[in-house]
Amino acid sequence: MCRMLFNDQRVVAARLVVWTLLCVAVFLQIMIANGSAFLAMGLNSKTRLFNVPLDTWPKWWCVAVYTFVSTCITAFASDSVAPFIATPCRTTRRATSCSQRQPVS
Repeated sequence: MCRMLFNDQRVVAARLVVWTLLCVAVFLQIMIANGSAFLAMGLNSKTRLFNVPLDTWPKWWCVAVYTFVSTCITAFASDSVAPFIATPCRTTRRATSCSQRQPVS
């Protein structure tokens, strides 16, 4: 059953497009009904960060640059720290358990 669903990439792409359009329609309906600025882009007096309105370009760019840099740091930290967390206690050179705490030579 799963092979039939995922073998043809056109079917998968079509389902992703339908899902994306459905999500956009739902969020737009919620925004219109509530008068929300949740997905608003650019300068807007309703868009606030820590109760500070993002109504000037310097404020907006400051948030955009911070978001970009923060994402880069998070990706780098995840890639550089994950191997140390995921490395098993046993190595192929010498079998050592975590409880023995012997150095690997």
